[in-house]
Amino acid sequence: MPQSHKPFSKVLQPAKGLSAAPIRLRLYSLLVDSIIVGVLSLMFAAAVFVAFRASRESFTWDDLRAVPWYFLVAAPVALSLCYKALWAVFEQPTVGLQCYGLEIVSMDGRRPTIGQRIVRALAGWLTIGGLVGAFWTVVNQEGYSMQDMISQTFLILRPGYDAD
Repeated sequence: MPQSHKPFSKVLQPAKGLSAAPIRLRLYSLLVDSIIVGVLSLMFAAAVFVAFRASRESFTWDDLRAVPWYFLVAAPVALSLCYKALWAVFEQPTVGLQCYGLEIVSMDGRRPTIGQRIVRALAGWLTIGGLVGAFWTVVNQEGYSMQDMISQTFLILRPGYDAD
């Protein structure tokens, strides 16, 4: 009987005994990080609004509607990238990952390099904020996201944490 082809099967072979964390926990951690970035974005918007009011500039809702949409999206995207990059540089899991006991490891089971962490953060945004990558996790047989495949890292459940 012919063996079926599995894309990336030779590249994505994690160290023995390691398996990807449950998808549910990975999505919950993404939600927590998204809420944090959302709150930071609202705080940034409030600061801009207060700065305009303090400068006695006339600023109306019509002025806000005149701003191109991509300028309004730029701040949350930049804040999200900075948030993920900050955790990557300090080699720590994000708040969302910490809440659910998840940890990033490289495919060989070691701590990922800063480069791998930064590539993972950027890959998350290249996959439209992680949404396409998260969807890929659901349809992929091995349970790896696009971020996992691009950065050669994946999320595991930290020893001592229960998935339930």
